[in-house]
Amino acid sequence: MPKVEATLGYGADVIFAGRTVDEALARPREHAEQTGAVIIHPFDHPDVVAGQGTIGLKILEQLPDTATIVVPIGGGGLAAGLALAATSLRPGLRISAPESRL
Repeated sequence: MPKVEATLGYGADVIFAGRTVDEALARPREHAEQTGAVIIHPFDHPDVVAGQGTIGLKILEQLPDTATIVVPIGGGGLAAGLALAATSLRPGLRISAPESRL
């Protein structure tokens, strides 16, 4: 759990809640209502999508002849940001976003 360890290393508290994203987001919503904290959604937030776009830019910088980028899809933030940034530089670029089925 490297992300959890890194987050703890930054001094944050880590609280596990819920079995789905919707269930897990209920806890920070309650916390925000009680404390006035700001929630940054893990994938459905403009700043998160914009940050993910840098991956598309990096791919095209390092692999300029890329014709197709395959990006896994879960919540959609990674795919959205990557596709927006990459296709703005290369309009004909193909983006494929497969989703796993469990």
